[in-house]
Amino acid sequence: MTQEEINKRNNAILAVMGGPKALKESGLLGNMMDEEFSLMGPEDLQYNTSWDWLIPAWSKIRHALTPGMIISAIGFIDEAELEKLWKLLSQVAMIWCKDYNIKYK
Repeated sequence: MTQEEINKRNNAILAVMGGPKALKESGLLGNMMDEEFSLMGPEDLQYNTSWDWLIPAWSKIRHALTPGMIISAIGFIDEAELEKLWKLLSQVAMIWCKDYNIKYK
């Protein structure tokens, strides 16, 4: 998967989570200064590499999953398969963005 595709998927999750303001308020960035926050790019999002980032997304996105997807997601969590869970959640996030006409890059 290219970095561009990873960024696109992470941005879709960020959109579902409430956008940059919600990210800043989440505490995931620690005590980042406003200047540092404004310099963040899509490559700085860590939904695809960090359970600390992905689990809050799971908590929010799981309500949009079908029963079969939920069973798969629970299996991914049980087996610590972060990438598989990220792919599932990011796919659902991209569909959600499309359904609500939210643009993400």
